[in-house]
Amino acid sequence: MGRRRGRGDLVNPATYLDRLASHGRRRPDAVAARFGTDSITYAELLTRARTLALRLQHTGVRRGDPVGLRLPRGLDLLVGMCAIGRAGGVVVPMAPDEPPRRLAAVLADAGITTVIGVGDRDAPDGVTVLRPGSVDVAPNDAALPTVGASDVAYVIYTSGSTGAPKGVPVGHGNLLRYLNWCDAVLLEPGVALPAVSSPAFDASLKQLLGPLIGGGTVWLVDDATAGDPRRIAELLGDAGPSALNCVPAMWGAVLDELAAAGRPPVRLRRLMLGGEALDAELLRRTRAAFPAVDIWNLYGPTEATANATATLLDRDGEVHLGSPIAGARVYVLGPDGAPVADGEAGELYVGGPQLALGYRGDAARTAARFVPDPFTPTRGGRMFRTGDVVRCRGGRLFFETRRDRLVKRAGVRLELGEVESALRALDGVAAAAVVTVGEPARLLAAVVPTGDRELIPTEVRHALTAFLPRAAVPDQVVVLPALPVTAGGKVDAAALREFTAPLDSGPADEAADPVEAVLIGVWQQVIGGKPVASNTDFFDVGGHSLAMLRIVGRVAELLDAELTVDVFYDAPTVAAHADLIREQRGPTAVARARDILAQGDEPASWRAA
Repeated sequence: MGRRRGRGDLVNPATYLDRLASHGRRRPDAVAARFGTDSITYAELLTRARTLALRLQHTGVRRGDPVGLRLPRGLDLLVGMCAIGRAGGVVVPMAPDEPPRRLAAVLADAGITTVIGVGDRDAPDGVTVLRPGSVDVAPNDAALPTVGASDVAYVIYTSGSTGAPKGVPVGHGNLLRYLNWCDAVLLEPGVALPAVSSPAFDASLKQLLGPLIGGGTVWLVDDATAGDPRRIAELLGDAGPSALNCVPAMWGAVLDELAAAGRPPVRLRRLMLGGEALDAELLRRTRAAFPAVDIWNLYGPTEATANATATLLDRDGEVHLGSPIAGARVYVLGPDGAPVADGEAGELYVGGPQLALGYRGDAARTAARFVPDPFTPTRGGRMFRTGDVVRCRGGRLFFETRRDRLVKRAGVRLELGEVESALRALDGVAAAAVVTVGEPARLLAAVVPTGDRELIPTEVRHALTAFLPRAAVPDQVVVLPALPVTAGGKVDAAALREFTAPLDSGPADEAADPVEAVLIGVWQQVIGGKPVASNTDFFDVGGHSLAMLRIVGRVAELLDAELTVDVFYDAPTVAAHADLIREQRGPTAVARARDILAQGDEPASWRAA
């Protein structure tokens, strides 16, 4: 367990910014954050944040105004986050690679007129892009507003069933309460925690802001490292006492890389997994590789400020969701709204002061999901319907399934309805349906063309990348003359799943050249040993968003070639990727590939020649 550290000279801080200022006064030269070989002290962080806050104010940002934060990982990201808060603004984090149409939807829905970013290529008219390093400095004698616990700290946009992302606003009081809990329970002095989660997801809060609560150091890593399991494995292998917080799918990939390297990070102290269900097999593998590591299972929706329950899993115990974190209340209720008996299944409700304000601009959805809490004496108390079905046995919560069509892939929360809406918005699509297949979940989309229009599955997937985050793009698209329906007229999900292509491309063919041979080996290693041929479609053998990142990283390491994840949608075959690599590297690629193949038949053991 982590211990609570010094709180500074503020008895009742209202926001994390108060805590940051307190540490800046007491220990101005202490390192607040590091990024590669660069670092920033608490005094420097406060100065840079204030300067940027004044610039925001100069551009017209006022207390309560939403401000987009669209920066790659680095010191500027942390400065930007703090600056928006100091200016009284509301942080709306957005990924630098946000799909253009989704970006436009978020900007419009939030009413954003100012974005802290590095370029204005995707910014619509009327949106000012403020670059952190530009020199237009506002007067230093301007006054900044006093931010309180009731002010909104951030809005995170999640997937919406109607096709439009929905914003979840969270107050400063909620955020500080959560960070205090992280500081007291999850974070340990002297144990470094790399910030690998996307700032667009609330899992990043404990990584980016948590260390600042206790006067520690934020460990920032670049975007390439944060998305690459191999680089994360190397990072941990070279680190001192460290912890890792990520989704189970990412940890499983990191564990594979550690096993392949044969060099476990012996100083890994704590593993915090959340964002999707943790399965018993991954827990078993982790225990076998790291018997002394503390493994935490974290659970909670964005609507409950990141985490609602947590548990330090027993050494020989089973996977469960634990118990409520400080201040939270949880209930397992039946359809009648009454608590179910111990061992019975029911929907999980979360209550307590850590609940978000609701859904931005959607009073009806807010009323449907944030309902009165009849079990608390607190006047006006609310509870949130999570949609998760759980069982409570002996005081422990066990996840069962979902009541709705929300799924999580690589930690990204997806409403299948949003994917269907994006499909129906494509030219030539008359109808569409999406179902999940298997575990971990793969997305199968069925589309019906308009008239005699021809729809090509690879083109459909590529078109969706303008609307959806990568994790929401279906793994397989089938074109049907009509959607199968039940006797009641609803889409027959079971019948749709019959159209799933087997995850097998048949016997692997002879690679055309050494570059293709190396790629085939890498694909098979990452995807799980399934047969791969030169013309194999990545998605037909079970490819997914995390596998894309792993392959891109491995190709960069072995062949010194830079691919992007977009190529999996544009040209999802080994042969097409090999062509791109040969165009980039010329004869050098073939020579490197021959040297790699000479190392043997085990792709996991290959190293850059």
